[in-house]
Amino acid sequence: MKANMAQKFVIQTVEQATGLNDITQHTRKREYVDARRIAYLIMRKLYGTPYYQIAKLFNRNHATVIYGVSTAQNLMDTDATFRENYFETLAEVSGGGSRMSEIVLQIKELKKEFLTLQKSGYEL
Repeated sequence: MKANMAQKFVIQTVEQATGLNDITQHTRKREYVDARRIAYLIMRKLYGTPYYQIAKLFNRNHATVIYGVSTAQNLMDTDATFRENYFETLAEVSGGGSRMSEIVLQIKELKKEFLTLQKSGYEL
């Protein structure tokens, strides 16, 4: 499967932010695993890329991508270096400052939560 331009840009930007080459290569080195997690998370949150599509792009199983996204979200709370690399990459990909990117993602997440509450019949 060929990557579209946005996906290629995310991968290149993650590589620049982390100082790594070819994050799609098969290695279990922590820095590469974390770089892939950042790419997975951005592709999911910013572009809504399906897990299977990300998996094909990285030549991985979709379950690996699901686990990577979940782990990335946990690392955002616990690992300052991971969080810095994520926001640096996100700012570059989205074309804005890291705070702006963070706010945009929070708005998207709140919209999803709001719609979920609406569908479940929750009233204000």
